Amino acid sequence: MKTRYKIILVIGIFVLFYVTIPLFTQHCFEISDDCEVFRQLMNHTRAGMVVSSGDGGIREWSGTAQGIEEPTLVQQLRVNIPFIQTMILPPIVIIIAIIFWDRRI
Repeated sequence: MKTRYKIILVIGIFVLFYVTIPLFTQHCFEISDDCEVFRQLMNHTRAGMVVSSGDGGIREWSGTAQGIEEPTLVQQLRVNIPFIQTMILPPIVIIIAIIFWDRRI
């Protein structure tokens, strides 16, 4: 199999995993089973969002974004460490391994 097809397959598997986890989680909640495994998967495979204001917190909501500062790159990375470790780094490592393996042969 050509290298590009292997890379597409790896990306497709991770995208399929990312898309189907919420479906399994919702099904688990509907049948009221112990969903701890799916809850942990959701927590580690979903990107987070930083919401903060300059004065230490949001005290009241006026319906506008006044006073809310944009999160820095460091804050975004800190919130998204589990997402990066589970959904970004593994495909990159697998793709690099595939490229080196195919060049070796």
